[in-house]
Formats: sequence, structure tokens, C-alpha cells
Amino acid sequence: NQGIASKLLSYLIDECINLKCKNITLEVNCNNLEAIKLYKKYNFKIICTRKNYYGIDDGYLMMKEIGESNEWCLYTCNRIKLWWN
Repeated sequence: NQGIASKLLSYLIDECINLKCKNITLEVNCNNLEAIKLYKKYNFKIICTRKNYYGIDDGYLMMKEIGESNEWCLYTCNRIKLWWN
């Protein structure tokens, strides 16, 4: 782990802030504990579980509130794979 995922996520969050987005959402496999840990470190919250989203595996829908704007910004990362998997 060279911190690449953290740098990419930090960049994404900064871009969304610059665009005055209200929040960011993503999906992650419930078994991807390292990714979930990373997202929680950046204050993403699990808002629901999507049954069988990854075939036999469930997925979490996670969201991070980032702004007060009325604009909506949606970043959906389907089947996200990080290098440590």
C-alpha cells in the first residue's frame, strides 16, 4: 500500500468541493473491508445495503456530505477494486 487510493480519494473529494457538490456516493462490496475502512477514514457513511449487488455478495451504498450547495453531485464507483485486493 503506497497510499495511492488515499491520494485518489482525496483528489476526488477536493474536486467535488470545487464543483460545489452537496455529497458524494459510492458502492463497495461488503467484503472489501480495506476499502470500507478507507472510506470511513474520509467520513463516508453506510446509508443502505444493496442485496446481491455484486452477484452473490452484497454491496454498501456509502455517502459523504461535503457542501451546503443546492447542486447534486453523484460519483458512483461500481465494483471498485483497490490495489490491495
